[in-house]
Amino acid sequence: MSKSLIPYYQKTADVTGPWITKQKTFLNSWDFNFFTHKDLKGVMLTQYEKYEIDYISNFLMVQYLKNPTEKNVQELTDAITKQSKLADTLEEKIEIAEKRQEFIYRFIHVPESKCPDDQFYNHPSFSGPVAMLSTR
Repeated sequence: MSKSLIPYYQKTADVTGPWITKQKTFLNSWDFNFFTHKDLKGVMLTQYEKYEIDYISNFLMVQYLKNPTEKNVQELTDAITKQSKLADTLEEKIEIAEKRQEFIYRFIHVPESKCPDDQFYNHPSFSGPVAMLSTR
Protein backbone atom coordinates (compact mmCIF):
# COMPACT_ATOMS: atom_id res chain seq x y z
CA MET A 1 0.00 0.00 0.00
CA SER A 2 1.09 3.51 -0.65
CA LYS A 3 2.18 6.15 1.84
CA SER A 4 0.07 8.54 -0.24
CA LEU A 5 -2.94 7.20 1.70
CA ILE A 6 -1.63 8.57 5.00
CA PRO A 7 -3.24 12.04 4.60
CA TYR A 8 -6.60 10.38 3.83
CA TYR A 9 -6.55 8.25 6.98
CA GLN A 10 -5.21 11.13 9.08
CA LYS A 11 -7.89 13.54 7.84
CA THR A 12 -10.60 10.97 8.50
CA ALA A 13 -9.36 10.55 12.06
CA ASP A 14 -9.12 14.33 12.54
CA VAL A 15 -12.73 14.82 11.45
CA THR A 16 -14.05 11.81 13.37
CA GLY A 17 -12.40 12.65 16.71
CA PRO A 18 -14.61 15.62 17.67
CA TRP A 19 -17.74 13.77 16.57
CA ILE A 20 -16.82 10.77 18.75
CA THR A 21 -16.46 13.10 21.74
CA LYS A 22 -19.85 14.74 21.11
CA GLN A 23 -21.53 11.39 20.61
CA LYS A 24 -20.12 10.05 23.90
CA THR A 25 -21.42 13.15 25.70
CA PHE A 26 -24.88 12.54 24.20
CA LEU A 27 -24.87 8.86 25.15
CA ASN A 28 -23.94 9.77 28.72
CA SER A 29 -26.63 12.46 29.02
CA TRP A 30 -29.43 11.98 31.54
CA ASP A 31 -32.19 12.61 29.00
CA PHE A 32 -30.88 9.99 26.57
CA ASN A 33 -30.61 7.46 29.37
CA PHE A 34 -33.99 8.33 30.87
CA PHE A 35 -36.12 8.53 27.70
CA THR A 36 -34.49 6.00 25.39
CA HIS A 37 -35.69 2.42 25.40
CA LYS A 38 -33.06 -0.19 26.31
CA ASP A 39 -33.11 -1.81 22.85
CA LEU A 40 -32.48 1.50 21.12
CA LYS A 41 -29.81 2.34 23.71
CA GLY A 42 -28.14 -0.96 22.86
CA VAL A 43 -28.14 -0.05 19.17
CA MET A 44 -26.69 3.38 19.80
CA LEU A 45 -24.03 2.19 22.23
CA THR A 46 -22.92 -0.57 19.85
CA GLN A 47 -22.88 1.93 17.00
CA TYR A 48 -20.69 4.20 19.12
CA GLU A 49 -18.28 1.32 19.83
CA LYS A 50 -18.11 0.59 16.10
CA TYR A 51 -17.38 4.22 15.24
CA GLU A 52 -14.78 4.37 17.98
CA ILE A 53 -12.94 1.34 16.59
CA ASP A 54 -13.22 2.86 13.09
CA TYR A 55 -11.55 5.96 14.51
CA ILE A 56 -8.77 3.92 16.13
CA SER A 57 -8.32 1.91 12.92
CA ASN A 58 -7.46 5.08 11.03
CA PHE A 59 -4.56 5.74 13.40
CA LEU A 60 -3.47 2.11 13.19
CA MET A 61 -3.53 2.30 9.40
CA VAL A 62 -1.30 5.40 9.49
CA GLN A 63 1.13 3.56 11.80
CA TYR A 64 1.12 0.57 9.47
CA LEU A 65 1.72 2.68 6.36
CA LYS A 66 4.60 4.50 8.04
CA ASN A 67 6.14 1.35 9.50
CA PRO A 68 4.73 -2.01 8.31
CA THR A 69 5.98 -4.14 11.20
CA GLU A 70 4.36 -7.39 12.25
CA LYS A 71 3.11 -5.68 15.44
CA ASN A 72 1.39 -2.93 13.41
CA VAL A 73 -0.11 -5.51 11.06
CA GLN A 74 -1.47 -7.50 14.01
CA GLU A 75 -2.94 -4.44 15.76
CA LEU A 76 -4.65 -3.32 12.55
CA THR A 77 -5.94 -6.80 11.80
CA ASP A 78 -7.31 -7.12 15.35
CA ALA A 79 -9.07 -3.75 15.03
CA ILE A 80 -10.61 -4.68 11.69
CA THR A 81 -11.77 -8.03 13.11
CA LYS A 82 -13.38 -6.18 16.02
CA GLN A 83 -15.03 -3.78 13.54
CA SER A 84 -16.54 -6.68 11.67
CA LYS A 85 -17.87 -8.32 14.84
CA LEU A 86 -19.36 -5.04 16.03
CA ALA A 87 -21.01 -4.52 12.64
CA ASP A 88 -22.65 -7.95 12.96
CA THR A 89 -23.74 -7.23 16.54
CA LEU A 90 -25.12 -3.86 15.46
CA GLU A 91 -27.21 -5.48 12.72
CA GLU A 92 -28.63 -7.97 15.24
CA LYS A 93 -29.51 -5.21 17.70
CA ILE A 94 -31.12 -3.11 14.96
CA GLU A 95 -33.34 -6.05 13.99
CA ILE A 96 -34.45 -6.46 17.61
CA ALA A 97 -35.14 -2.74 18.05
CA GLU A 98 -37.08 -2.54 14.77
CA LYS A 99 -39.43 -5.32 15.89
CA ARG A 100 -40.54 -3.40 18.97
CA GLN A 101 -44.02 -1.93 18.65
CA GLU A 102 -43.97 0.96 21.08
CA PHE A 103 -47.02 3.17 21.52
CA ILE A 104 -44.95 6.31 20.96
CA TYR A 105 -43.98 5.12 17.46
CA ARG A 106 -47.49 6.07 16.32
CA PHE A 107 -46.53 9.73 16.81
CA ILE A 108 -43.09 9.62 15.23
CA HIS A 109 -42.63 10.20 11.52
CA VAL A 110 -39.23 9.65 9.98
CA PRO A 111 -39.01 11.17 6.50
CA GLU A 112 -37.74 9.06 3.64
CA SER A 113 -34.09 9.56 2.78
CA LYS A 114 -33.37 11.67 -0.28
CA CYS A 115 -30.08 9.85 -0.76
CA PRO A 116 -30.24 7.51 -3.79
CA ASP A 117 -30.12 3.83 -2.83
CA ASP A 118 -26.99 3.21 -4.89
CA GLN A 119 -25.13 5.77 -2.75
CA PHE A 120 -26.88 5.03 0.53
CA TYR A 121 -25.98 1.34 0.56
CA ASN A 122 -22.65 1.58 -1.25
CA HIS A 123 -20.22 2.20 1.59
CA PRO A 124 -16.48 1.52 1.20
CA SER A 125 -15.41 -1.81 2.58
CA PHE A 126 -12.37 -2.46 4.68
CA SER A 127 -11.81 -5.74 2.86
CA GLY A 128 -9.47 -3.96 0.44
CA PRO A 129 -6.85 -2.96 3.04
CA VAL A 130 -7.24 -6.28 4.84
CA ALA A 131 -6.65 -8.15 1.60
CA MET A 132 -3.60 -6.00 0.89
CA LEU A 133 -2.19 -6.66 4.36
CA SER A 134 -2.40 -10.40 3.89
CA THR A 135 -0.55 -10.33 0.55
CA ARG A 136 2.31 -7.96 1.36
